[in-house]
Amino acid sequence: NVEFLGPLSQDELIPYYQRAKVYCQLSMREGLPNALCEAMLCECVPVGTRNYGIPTAIGDTGFYVPYGDPKATAEAIKEALNADKGKEARERIKKMFPIERREKELVEIIRGLIKEGK
Repeated sequence: NVEFLGPLSQDELIPYYQRAKVYCQLSMREGLPNALCEAMLCECVPVGTRNYGIPTAIGDTGFYVPYGDPKATAEAIKEALNADKGKEARERIKKMFPIERREKELVEIIRGLIKEGK
C-alpha cells in the first residue's frame, strides 16, 4: 500500500522507514538525498533514478528507473519487494558515511567558520 502522510518530523519518520520494505527516490534532480540515506539505514531497498547524487547513495544495493517512467517504476518496486537487499543498503550507507567521519567534518566546518569570524 502507498500512504501519503504529509510533512512529518524526524521522530515521526523513522518508524515508517523501519516498517517499509522499499523506498523510492524518483527525483529529476537531487544532490545526495538525505531521506534516501535515512531509509537505507533502516534497511529499505532503494528504487531511484540515475540522476545526480541518487546513484552515489544506491550503488548496487537497489534498483534504477528512468525518470518519469511509471511502468518501469512499478516493475522496479515489485522487484525490490522481492529482493533481499535491505541489509546491503544499510551497510553501504554505514560504510560511506561513518559517524566518525561526519563528526570530524562537522568540527572542521565549525572551526573554519569560527576562524573566519562568521
